[in-house]
Amino acid sequence: QLLFKRMHAGSSHNFGIDINKVVDEMPVDKLDWAMQQVQRSLDKIKEPK
Repeated sequence: QLLFKRMHAGSSHNFGIDINKVVDEMPVDKLDWAMQQVQRSLDKIKEPK
């Protein structure tokens, strides 16, 4: 969640903000892209090493 906040919390850099508020305040046109980034990160974490 912290990485997501760093990427999408905007210029305020308020990383203490609730993750739901970050998503609620995201521009709609960026939401799909952000979710794709989350999925890619999860896929990388799950890859066998």
